[in-house]
Amino acid sequence: MKKTSLILAFLICLVACKDKEKENNTTEPVSEETQESPVVYVSNYPLYYFAEEIGGEAIDLRFPASGETDPSGWVAGAETILNMQQADLVIINGATFEKWRNNVTLEEANILNTTQGLDDRLLPLGEKFTHSHGEGGEHTHEGTASITWLDLELAIAQAEKVKNAFQELLPGKREEFQQNFQDLKQSLTDLDSNYDKLEVDPEKFQLIYSHPVYQYLQNAYSLKGESLHWEPGDAWNKDKKHEIEHLAKKGKKTYLIWEDEPAKETKEGLEEMGVHSIVVNPVFGQPENLDFQEVIFKNLQNLQKIKE
Repeated sequence: MKKTSLILAFLICLVACKDKEKENNTTEPVSEETQESPVVYVSNYPLYYFAEEIGGEAIDLRFPASGETDPSGWVAGAETILNMQQADLVIINGATFEKWRNNVTLEEANILNTTQGLDDRLLPLGEKFTHSHGEGGEHTHEGTASITWLDLELAIAQAEKVKNAFQELLPGKREEFQQNFQDLKQSLTDLDSNYDKLEVDPEKFQLIYSHPVYQYLQNAYSLKGESLHWEPGDAWNKDKKHEIEHLAKKGKKTYLIWEDEPAKETKEGLEEMGVHSIVVNPVFGQPENLDFQEVIFKNLQNLQKIKE
């Protein structure tokens, strides 16, 4: 009888504990604050900057190509690909920027293409390529220019897509993300307004670009010019001198826009020909000691020297 009483008491206690556990599970749901931060991958530095400014500490932000000078040519390792496939969101630039996408399979539903829907604002690369489709023969296409963020209005549109995606991931932080975006938008709008004031007179000044990567800068701020295929570290030689002699127009003050500071010999050789060098960083990779807006502002200051 005593043994039966002990068993009965044990069963009553067990049922009571189960009921208590069930009650705790139904009446105390996990709050958004206690959930793990969504894991978000980004493909380039401008997107990383936008995502960081908007998402703050609420987002577990990852930029695997951060060590690359040009993240468009980044090659993903097997472990990184696996992690990207398991991420909550992968943010890409689109406009043919991510060459690695040809070799990486990702769930389309988890990809945010920040230039999707902006096709009417995308620009041609200025270079054509030919390829074939089986028996269909060869076709010639003109590539798409991908350094979209140099047009700050486009940069704002891309940042807004990031904000919208974060609001879907964490609805409870909707207002916080909105405010962060508005702050970022205001700063970029101010920069855009200052770029609009450059007003470089094409009758007095000639611009030459060291590389065809400035299409959006040229189009947005009336800074038209022809492009070379020069690297900042290239040595000065007679071929380069001949190219400049062919391009430079008499009666105009000529400026060559570089991605980075050119070699001293090249800079001096250009100066002897009356061509002045200016650095406008296209912000391919993550800059040292400066953030995105600081680089864009420094570019502005360098371009303002044209009218001096």
